[in-house]
This record gives sequence, C-alpha cells and structure tokens, in this order.
Amino acid sequence: MESYKLEQVSSKTMTSKKTGKDFESVGIKIGGEWYNGFGKPGVTDRWQEGMEITGIELYQNGDYKNWRFVRLEDRIDALEKRIAELEKNGIGF
Repeated sequence: MESYKLEQVSSKTMTSKKTGKDFESVGIKIGGEWYNGFGKPGVTDRWQEGMEITGIELYQNGDYKNWRFVRLEDRIDALEKRIAELEKNGIGF
C-alpha cells in the first residue's frame, strides 16, 4: 500500500447538470493532482458516525480522477467473499 501526502482539501456545493440537484464536491490534492469525491451512493466523501476507514482509494473514471474512503467493513466483506471462492474451488485453510 502506498502512502501519500495530502496537500490540500477543497469543498463546495455544486449543482448537477443532469438532475438539477445540489451535491457536495470534496476535492483532495495529492502529488500535485486533484481527485474528486461526491456526496452520492458508491462514491462518498462523507464520514458516517462510527465508520472505521482503512484508507482512501484513488481511481480514474474516464477523464476524471476520483477518491473514496475505504471502509473496514468493505475490506472484511471482500476478504470473506474471496475465502468463500477459494473454499468453493477446493482450496482450504
């Protein structure tokens, strides 16, 4: 896992061109590049009460660079799914 220096954080309310609804856009600057997070399901910049995070995932979607929190629960779910797949294929522990 790589480590990054968080250089800057920017937050602003924007209006969707598609729906006309307001949303919160939170940008983070890492390594001179801006990544955006949006207040919508699946790509979240919101810290929910009691949420345990293990990091921030940086990813590219077309021309856009985005980020999202990596929740502990999501990592556990992914590991449990992988273990089930391995057991299904006859690889036990």
